[in-house]
This record gives sequence, structure tokens and C-alpha cells, in this order.
Amino acid sequence: MTLQGQEIIKETSKTLPGQPGVYQMEDNKGNILYIGKAKNLSKRVKNYLNINNLTRRIQRMVSLTFSMNFSFTS
Repeated sequence: MTLQGQEIIKETSKTLPGQPGVYQMEDNKGNILYIGKAKNLSKRVKNYLNINNLTRRIQRMVSLTFSMNFSFTS
């Protein structure tokens, strides 16, 4: 079974360090849905798990997320 949406974000957030960086969300075809930056990647990505506090546009983006990529900065 392939994880998607909140499940992939939840599993990914468990391994992220609390350091600054850039994150990229992609759909199942590899299309980039969103590129964001954060001072604390772990906290920022976990914000996407509280679906009720997100706009409909962001909720849709989360539901379409199939993979995430990260670049860490200092």
C-alpha cells in the first residue's frame, strides 16, 4: 500500500530534524505541488496534519501529496 496525503506527511515528519530548510511536495506524477521554506522543518511539516485549520486549497494540496523532498540549510 502506498501512502498519500496526510499519511505520507505524518510518516515523513517523524524523521525530520528541527532545523531550517526547504521542502517540496509532489503529486503521484512527480509534479511539484508546493515549495516552502521553514526555520524548523519538523514543526512546519507537522502543521499540515491539522487539516481543520487549513484552507480548502491547502487541504486539497495535502490530499494530493504523494512524496516530499527536503534540503537542509544552516
